[in-house]
Amino acid sequence: MKLLLSICICWFLLGLWSNPGSAQDLAGAQAALKAKDYDKVIATLTPFIEKLNREGLYTLAEAQSEKGNSVTAIKLYEAAQSLNPKDAATKRRIGLEQLKQKKEDLAMATLREAIEMNPDYEPAYVDLGDLLEKRSTAHSTKMNRYDVRLLYEDLIKRPNVGHKAPYITKLCELTSLDGQYDVAPGFCEEGIKLNPREPKNYVNLASDQKETGKTEEAEKTYAKAADSFAKSEIAQVSMAKFYEDNKNFMKAYNYYKRGVDANPDSLPALYGVSHAAVELQKFEEAFKALTHACELNRNANTEVRKALRSATMQKIQPWTTKLDQLTDHCGISKE
Repeated sequence: MKLLLSICICWFLLGLWSNPGSAQDLAGAQAALKAKDYDKVIATLTPFIEKLNREGLYTLAEAQSEKGNSVTAIKLYEAAQSLNPKDAATKRRIGLEQLKQKKEDLAMATLREAIEMNPDYEPAYVDLGDLLEKRSTAHSTKMNRYDVRLLYEDLIKRPNVGHKAPYITKLCELTSLDGQYDVAPGFCEEGIKLNPREPKNYVNLASDQKETGKTEEAEKTYAKAADSFAKSEIAQVSMAKFYEDNKNFMKAYNYYKRGVDANPDSLPALYGVSHAAVELQKFEEAFKALTHACELNRNANTEVRKALRSATMQKIQPWTTKLDQLTDHCGISKE
């Protein structure tokens, strides 16, 4: 019995000697990672890299990733993957590193692999959906948005996932954008029930109602969103746009101003204030809004020229001169 105990103690000490302070080193590395001291993480864990478990490999890979070393990070995640070839979470991380390398097609394929490994793994769906939406916006095509919709429809059908509020809100948005008015209102109404504090569901439902000729219902829904969510830029601007489209420029102006209150740097709200203010002969307010828009984006010059044309046609001074001067330095830094 004493011999057996002596052997166990020897093996224990040998383990400590061959991997000195590994638990403490890993804890220290994780603390350094949290403190964003990535060099310390790398210096701490690299000496015994071959002995790291999944947690250690993840910690080291995250540090390498933050240092911009995606190639090394991928190799570390692949080492972690070898410990469990069906680990969807690790496969997803490899996909995200490929995305950092601008390898979008490869990243998409990797994220799809992660979903195949675990069809209930929600983060992979969300990441793939975000990537597809980004490509849809960049290429001005509905095709990728259609793929995103199918992706989320598959996700909510999973028994272990179901109709979660964020996914229903996303489907409300996607189906509304694609004009799927046979299903969009249903998703939006369900989204409102699941999360009454999300303004996007109200705004998209109102858009569906407007596009299907239910103008009165649309106005009420837009108004509910705008009045319920004073700090929501999208709720205020959407209500304003509804009134602008219906030539009610006074109400449009007021809601665009509320949009600026919600987000002072909102270009849609600033442009909207300018449009409505010009219609109401409030050129001073239009000038203020456009001046700030120019500070944010040089493309605001297009909107400045619209206001200038209106002022010129009506021979309104001093605003014709001031707007003309604004076109000369719109978007140019004061520094």
